[in-house]
Amino acid sequence: MQKNSKNFLLVGVIVAIFVIGSLWWQNRQTSEPSPVSSGGTGSSWFSSITQKPTVPATNSGTPKPLPTITADGIYLVYYTKTGFSPQILTIPRGKSVRFVNDSGGKSMRVGSTETGNIVSSAFNQIRTVGAGGTYEYTFVEKGTFSYNNKNNITDQGIVIVQ
Repeated sequence: MQKNSKNFLLVGVIVAIFVIGSLWWQNRQTSEPSPVSSGGTGSSWFSSITQKPTVPATNSGTPKPLPTITADGIYLVYYTKTGFSPQILTIPRGKSVRFVNDSGGKSMRVGSTETGNIVSSAFNQIRTVGAGGTYEYTFVEKGTFSYNNKNNITDQGIVIVQ
């Protein structure tokens, strides 16, 4: 009987370590940009944005809109404290979308809410990124692509490719 309780305790400790390690891995904060599907490194995207991606208040107290496209034609979607902005984005086929984690501390991993087709699987971000991290994907097929943050599935958006 004592041998079984020791085995049970050992298995419990191993499971606890695994669960804690998995949670840490998913929620760890990293400022490294994730690999981009367009072949770029994603290391200096700030240099190509038409204006700085912040929301300073105007004299009237209302925030200025964030840029929606870079100088080199990459569309921007921001992940903020309240979710993705814009929530619905329409782009031409063959254009890239850069998802920018501007949440101030929430982790982001963009992934398709659809299952069972090749495009949806390719759209899924491999690695979670923290504040300041980015993920870029080039949409080569026409269609409507719904996505969410796999770390907070209630934060959702849609990319419409024409």
